[in-house]
Amino acid sequence: RIQLRAEVFRARRENTIQLSSPTEIEIGGEIVRIKVRVKPITLETDTEVFLLSFIELPLLPSRLEGGDNDDEGSHSDSQFQALEDDLRTTREHLQTVVEEFETSNEELQSLNEELQSSNEEMQASN
Repeated sequence: RIQLRAEVFRARRENTIQLSSPTEIEIGGEIVRIKVRVKPITLETDTEVFLLSFIELPLLPSRLEGGDNDDEGSHSDSQFQALEDDLRTTREHLQTVVEEFETSNEELQSLNEELQSSNEEMQASN
């Protein structure tokens, strides 16, 4: 969910198609490896709409059925890759959260300035 939210935020901000990093999910008891494609759709109304496409990818060799490798190096490599993917996703999410925070902060500062200006105008008219 976090990764999907980050991709939707980037698609909204940049108005471009975004593609998530590969992730594994469970569907009907089976592990499936996918990427999510987020495409902003422009409508004549002000409503924001996004098209989400789920792209199925081949499983990694360590996940294929019948490919039971007792090779410890292969298992470690796939765990290392999974950890790297998780770390990259977490960093991307953190970057997105920081950008959302900065945007919200700028909007609040702008609103505060408008309120101060209105307040000064009202005090001057009294």
